[in-house]
Amino acid sequence: MLAYARETIRDESGTRFRQRVRWWSLLALLRSLASSPVAAAETLRNRAAAASADSVEEADLIGRHSVMDLLDDESAESADVAPGADPTLEDEGRPSRERRRLLEMAREAEGLQGAKDEKLQKAVGLVAELVKDGYQPIVFCRFIPTAGYVAEALRAKLPKGVEVAAVTGLLPPAERETRVLQLAQAERRVLVATDCLSEGINLQDHFDAVVHYDLSWNPTRHEQRERRVDRYGQPSPKVRVVTYYGVDNQIDGVVLQVLLRKHRQIRHSLGISVPVPLDSDQVIEAIFEGLLLRGQPRGEQQALPLFEDLVRPQTEDFYRRWEGAAEREKRSRTLFSQESISGHLDAVRREWDAARAAVGAGADVAAFTRQALAAHGATVGGRDPLAIDLAEAPRALREVLGPAVGDRTRFQARFELPVPDDVEYLERTHPFVEGLATYVMDTALDAAAGGVARRCGAIRTGAVACRTTLLLVRCRYHIVTQRPPHPQPPRRSQYSAPRPQGARGSGAALERCASCWRRSA
Repeated sequence: MLAYARETIRDESGTRFRQRVRWWSLLALLRSLASSPVAAAETLRNRAAAASADSVEEADLIGRHSVMDLLDDESAESADVAPGADPTLEDEGRPSRERRRLLEMAREAEGLQGAKDEKLQKAVGLVAELVKDGYQPIVFCRFIPTAGYVAEALRAKLPKGVEVAAVTGLLPPAERETRVLQLAQAERRVLVATDCLSEGINLQDHFDAVVHYDLSWNPTRHEQRERRVDRYGQPSPKVRVVTYYGVDNQIDGVVLQVLLRKHRQIRHSLGISVPVPLDSDQVIEAIFEGLLLRGQPRGEQQALPLFEDLVRPQTEDFYRRWEGAAEREKRSRTLFSQESISGHLDAVRREWDAARAAVGAGADVAAFTRQALAAHGATVGGRDPLAIDLAEAPRALREVLGPAVGDRTRFQARFELPVPDDVEYLERTHPFVEGLATYVMDTALDAAAGGVARRCGAIRTGAVACRTTLLLVRCRYHIVTQRPPHPQPPRRSQYSAPRPQGARGSGAALERCASCWRRSA
């Protein structure tokens, strides 16, 4: 594959657009080649995403989103799909020789799956060692095919009783969290995931080890993976992290040498973690271009220490800018910590107490959960942890709350961290608490549902000087899209009206209509 890549990058024929499409197809090939044989085979058969662009700029944009580990919102979804390495354009015939060569390499890659895949076999041993030592690991892969491939091998090789599940971008976000909660019910478990789980889902309650099966081309991704597990609320005193790479793999070597080790060096020396400069993807492009253009004698394998002469020309300026950003960040944090907060601790404490009072603490969540469940017929006992039994609760409530706790009807819960492995941590935003609050509110507003909460009530208190009526209303607007001399007020029963297709209401019309509605009411 490297020989094919070197031949292709030296091909200067065609337009600038055609050359950029070939370049992104080569980076996709390198990316999947370092991941797994199954990802490499799929990439070799797929068409390069940049080939569908209409310009050089669009090809670069599509190529970066499909190959690089960008952190913007647009690349969050579908970032783990295997890219394509076939640079053929739709409006031209497939070059038979090039296409045959790609398919031949794909078949060779498929022949390396399983027992011949040394990377896979070594990783299975590492994960088995973690499980044996009592850890519950997460194995992070770059591509969907690799994650499924690794999960299947782990199921076959790990001892009986170890549950293995895979979570990738093929699942919608809500189902990803459900899959994780279901896996968490197993006593011994291994989660194989792509970077779709590196943000947004707390994993510290159920896992305490991270294996980087594929190196990310952005060190911030590595930190995001680890911070899903090594964070506040982790009950285990130690979190183990395994960074896995090939010592004679030139692709892993570039990423490890240029990005990951430098990122770790800055974090250790300055005590803070600083993201790489925004144009780090361009540095990676330049380094890989130098790697491919450099060439090697047949059979020679280049180990990591020999990368210095390759890395130095393209990275010295990049490192200077990165270290400069780290120094500025450190000065900024020192300024804020010593000059802005010092001497104003009372004001900070008042703001903190006000925020805690507004959102509620664990005791408030516990009181609501206990009272609401008991009012709906569920059995609630104990104090810390709380023993919850939903068997006698209404069926509709069990259907709402079941998925949030792995479809269990009996479990124990705590409302403060840390929590042991067999106890559920119910925070304010936990799906169980949110589902319970939503059910209480919905049944209160539905007279036929027979809810325990009421739509109205009276409270006697000395905290209010005069009789006060509070209304919690759902506001709706009658949108007027034209401006007649005197808009007609809506009838009492007409709180809303459909907007004419293609029309837009103005703020003035909304304000005028609302005042008309108040007069008519």
